[in-house]
Amino acid sequence: MTGMEKLIWTEFLVALGSALLVALLYPWLKDGAAGGFGLMGLMVLGAYFIRNKGAVVDERDQKIELDARLFGVGAAWMTLLLGLIGITQWANYQHAPVSIRLLNWLIWISFAVCYLVKGLAGIIAYRRQSHAA
Repeated sequence: MTGMEKLIWTEFLVALGSALLVALLYPWLKDGAAGGFGLMGLMVLGAYFIRNKGAVVDERDQKIELDARLFGVGAAWMTLLLGLIGITQWANYQHAPVSIRLLNWLIWISFAVCYLVKGLAGIIAYRRQSHAA
């Protein structure tokens, strides 16, 4: 397993763990459960895998990282855009103001979606290559 693959696994597992923590805390804490997204700060630990002496990042790793990042950012933008469209339609139909808490949730969910999709795309790309494992 290469350093970049370990980095992608770390990002994916931290984002997944954060999303699960928020989902588990929401019934009790309601909007306070968004603090569980703070667990995503642990993603910086993934840089340890590519900063070690002897860690090699070749063109294949860079290509997988770039493609995974594009998928992740694209998914996050679509989540954000469709969420904003849905919120706008709901607010116009209800003639109600949009809560800042709702927008805060949308931003955090988009951030989590970005790293979940990025991690999943990277994992799939590495697993498709027999010599990568």
